[in-house]
Amino acid sequence: MPRIKKIVLVGHCGADEAMLTDAVRRHVPGIPISCVRDQSVLDRERWSNALLLVNRVLDGTFSTPGGIELIKALVQRSDNPTVMLVSDFPEAQDAASQAGAAAGFGKSELQLTATAERLRKTLG
Repeated sequence: MPRIKKIVLVGHCGADEAMLTDAVRRHVPGIPISCVRDQSVLDRERWSNALLLVNRVLDGTFSTPGGIELIKALVQRSDNPTVMLVSDFPEAQDAASQAGAAAGFGKSELQLTATAERLRKTLG
């Protein structure tokens, strides 16, 4: 797995972007964080050195309303991005894992040490 150089929040609303950005910065300080709410941006950029944190229900303009479907498409890309699902629903996390995502976490788990460790491990 290539070394992750940035984190991209995909399909999150403004309030969740702020909450996630704050938590991720505390867990992994110094790594750049950006946000994407548009399929055209996802399609035009290369994400080989990024960790994409995908929302379960996408906010923005995407080719699909669901994060699981987006993850399925993302893991098939030639740039092979690393993806995690952000969802509190265990069945969604299972579906994301089966689709090729790394183990994700829920918004209610943002403050947990286990979430920080999961992010650090995934970032390499």
